[in-house]
Amino acid sequence: MSQLTAELTLVSQVSGNNYSKLETLLAKNQWKEADQETYSTILKICEREKEGWLDDGDIKKCPRHDIHIINKLWVKYSDGKFGFSVQTDICKTKTDSKELAHKMGWLADIANSEWVKYEEYIFGLDAPQGHLPSTSRLVGLGSRNVSELPRRLKIFWSMRKSYNE
Repeated sequence: MSQLTAELTLVSQVSGNNYSKLETLLAKNQWKEADQETYSTILKICEREKEGWLDDGDIKKCPRHDIHIINKLWVKYSDGKFGFSVQTDICKTKTDSKELAHKMGWLADIANSEWVKYEEYIFGLDAPQGHLPSTSRLVGLGSRNVSELPRRLKIFWSMRKSYNE
């Protein structure tokens, strides 16, 4: 693939957003900055910057093409450790919502349903599989009941059909 073709695939045909900055951050292993870029970009393209999270309707309207680009970049630069598709695969192996959140490093204490504070996330390849991007934060789960996790994430991850295109 030529350099021009590679650059063009970083621009969403739907939102017009350019994902070059995200790619640069991921290529430099700047995981926290890449997570923040992912978070702010998705909120921007879904027009939810003020709210700071996506509700069920917004999740369903989120442009699949953009999610596909973001996922591919995370999977590529983390060697398959991070990305929405990685999180989806983990979700298939864990049916208990607390176990799922704990496995991905989002829930600190299963017994008390205590969420890990964002400042305490692990921003490196030593993080649990699927830890990033911080999808639980994006879909507004940080202050909600952990039992909402599977339903809300399944709505977000239902766009997986486009992840592997």
